[in-house]
Amino acid sequence: MSIFYRTGGGIIRRKLILTILLFSLIAIVSLNGIYAVVDNGSENITDTTNVEMQTASNNNELTSTGNSYSVAQIEDAATRVRNFIQVNRVLPNFVTINKNQVSMPDFLHILSTTTINLGQSKNTPLTQYTVTPPTHSPEQINSGNIQKAEYLQLAQTIKNHIETTTKAPPSITSSRGTISYESTIYMYSRIIAFHGTQKTLPNFAAINNWNGQKLPQNPPTQPNPTPEPQPPAQPNPTPEPQPPVQGQLTSTGNSYTVAQIEDAALRVRNFIQNNRVLPNFVTINRKQVSMPDFLHILTTATLNLNQRINSPLTQYTVTAPTYSPEQINSGNILRAEYLQLAQTIKNHIETTTKAPPSITSSRGTISYESAIFMFSRIIAFHGTQKTLPNFAAINNWNGQKLPNNPPVTQPEPEVPTPDPEPEQPTPDKIIKTSYSYSVTQIENAAIWVRNFIQNNNKLPEFVTINNRQVKMSDFLHILLQSTINLNQKITTAVTQYHVPEPTHSTQQVNAGNIYSLEYIFLAKNMLKYMETNNQAPFAIQSTRGTLSYESIIYMYSRIIAFHGTQKTLPNFAAINNWNGQKLPNSPVGAAPMSLFESHTSPPHLNGAYNVEITPEVVKVTAKCTCGISGYTYSTSSFVNYCVRCKNHGTLLWNPKGVVDGEWSCGRCGADYCGASGKEKMPNSNYYLISA
Repeated sequence: MSIFYRTGGGIIRRKLILTILLFSLIAIVSLNGIYAVVDNGSENITDTTNVEMQTASNNNELTSTGNSYSVAQIEDAATRVRNFIQVNRVLPNFVTINKNQVSMPDFLHILSTTTINLGQSKNTPLTQYTVTPPTHSPEQINSGNIQKAEYLQLAQTIKNHIETTTKAPPSITSSRGTISYESTIYMYSRIIAFHGTQKTLPNFAAINNWNGQKLPQNPPTQPNPTPEPQPPAQPNPTPEPQPPVQGQLTSTGNSYTVAQIEDAALRVRNFIQNNRVLPNFVTINRKQVSMPDFLHILTTATLNLNQRINSPLTQYTVTAPTYSPEQINSGNILRAEYLQLAQTIKNHIETTTKAPPSITSSRGTISYESAIFMFSRIIAFHGTQKTLPNFAAINNWNGQKLPNNPPVTQPEPEVPTPDPEPEQPTPDKIIKTSYSYSVTQIENAAIWVRNFIQNNNKLPEFVTINNRQVKMSDFLHILLQSTINLNQKITTAVTQYHVPEPTHSTQQVNAGNIYSLEYIFLAKNMLKYMETNNQAPFAIQSTRGTLSYESIIYMYSRIIAFHGTQKTLPNFAAINNWNGQKLPNSPVGAAPMSLFESHTSPPHLNGAYNVEITPEVVKVTAKCTCGISGYTYSTSSFVNYCVRCKNHGTLLWNPKGVVDGEWSCGRCGADYCGASGKEKMPNSNYYLISA
């Protein structure tokens, strides 16, 4: 028997309704099935997309940001995200693409879509959409490889989930187990970064459990899952400073939201972990906030968050301490105690207008630096977990810091006399300072600069040596003199000179090695250049091409850092084109420092002149020093090739400084007569090849 329903002017059969309901149920089951199960036997991504998008049309729609990015821009961003995660073991807050800040949820949508497109050989630009991040991120991975067919299917699953819900998935289910939100972004960043260099998608992607900071495993059940201790009636068990009777903190007029402070704390925490030194400042809402000011903000924010107060905080001007004692018994500072310590610090600052050199805790004396690091981690934790941590681990500070004791020249440590202003260089002139540094101090500074460059892809503004800020051009002079000294087994202290910095730089490097004979030779020539030109060189010529100012500092930092750990100079230093932030490119016609002193006539009795060196040919006008011909000038050209070690492009003119000059191999050290090309080793029959 058929049953009919009347609606308006038409009749709908019940069978038709049942049929429609049945197909709707199948579509919903298909949606859930695609999210939970991976069909390793199928790559029918196009059909899956059609089903998913039909279902998605009835749900929320993603909002376009109006920004779009090319595949090359996305590949570059993926490479930077991959590198950031490998160094910091945490997701960045955002990645900058074409001057736009792209959040990680938005970037996951871009990554998954790009992966699908590249799998179909599509290279069209992609639009950025606003995607909500998850609140939790479960993971349970059996380490191994995700094959290409599967990661393409997972990319489709992620894309569909985001376009259906407008939210990034907390995790995805794979053949290797449950992959967290963080591991998903890391895996697809590596996939797209691989495509950026290899121009093909990888055959597989290795996957492991995430071992860095991440969202909680489970969804939050309430805003604060652990019982909150009430603020103590007496916040500080030790006697508190009385309210200020003289002096008062001066407001800067700037205020910052809790979210801005959490983001700044995360960046300070990461900077300290990577560089083992406090930054000079942290930028919040385009304002540079010094570390003493930030410590006041951190401690106030900690106290406010404990009381669920989320109002913006004002920045006040706080004076930094001049010393910083520490003696910690490693362990944990529980929440009740770090809240008391925050109150102690806040009271001290508001009483004296100065940051405390240290604070006393149940784990011992915590230095100024460790206090900033601890409270940065506490606030960064709140930024990701939305609750204060139950405890904060504490260890002795193992990076650069203020001295343990007050300056001995100060009669009243609490009112220190300012250090004398450093000598300032007069315009365009190199000036000797009264400061000098031991080999160990210079080695430690070189290690710090090397690590900073490797982590940040740019030069630091300065390096702190013996509590003094040494800018990079001054540090280059120190590095060069140290290299020369250490080669001669001289270990006396090196004096700092104020050296004007270049305003531009250029490079064109043929990647390879610069051997010790050459980098010592270059160091001597650069010191001469600085003394003659009253400026650090913007670039120098070498057997590997033109090295930029930035690459020079990086290379010599690595050389001295090597000596710091190995107690010997390296046999060579690898060199590549600088790929980080640098000075503006040099104007057309600007000539880098020459590999040698050029003379068109003898600079002194018996000196050589008309020296020319190219990667292919070398030429000089010099006297014969091997006895084959008379002791008169002749001009000779040779192939730039050492016949002793059989290497091209290694010949240098007179790096050992002999009276009449000679050709020397920068790699093996063999010496040849400038006129005849004969090797100067006794009984040798080797000759340079005439050009």
